[in-house]
Amino acid sequence: MNQAIEPRAWLIKHYPTFIGVILLACIAIGCGVVLVAQTYFSRVPISGGKGLGIYLGIMGFGVLIIVSHFLMVRGRAWAVWGVVLSLSICLLFTLPAIFYDAHRGVYLTAVVSGLLGLLLLNTSRHREMRRYFVWLRQQREGADD
Repeated sequence: MNQAIEPRAWLIKHYPTFIGVILLACIAIGCGVVLVAQTYFSRVPISGGKGLGIYLGIMGFGVLIIVSHFLMVRGRAWAVWGVVLSLSICLLFTLPAIFYDAHRGVYLTAVVSGLLGLLLLNTSRHREMRRYFVWLRQQREGADD
C-alpha cells in the first residue's frame, strides 16, 4: 500500500461508494419493512406483542448494517458479510411480495436498492477501500508493539 495517501483525495474517491452502500441498505430495509408489513403481516395487530416483536426484529437489520460498517472501517474484512447477509435477507423477503399485489413503487425501490447495494459492495473501489482499512489496522497493530 502507498503510505503517502492524501486524505481529501482518498475521501473524494471512496466516500460515495461507502455511503452509497449504507444509504441503499437503509432504503432496502425501510421498503422491505413496509412490504413485509403490508403483505405478509397485514392481519397482525401492531398493538399486540407479535406486531411489536416483528418490527423490533426487522429493526435489528439496521443495527447489523451499522455494526458491520463500523467493523469494516476498523479494518475487519469479514464484516462485509453482515451487510451482504442483511441485503440478501431483505431481497429474499421482498421478491415474493409481488404475488401479494404489493405497491409497485415500493416493491421496485426495495428490489433495486437491495441489488444496487450488493453491486456497490462488489465494485473494485469498495474492495480497494476495504483493503486500505485492513492495511490501516495492521499498521495500528504494528505500531502498538
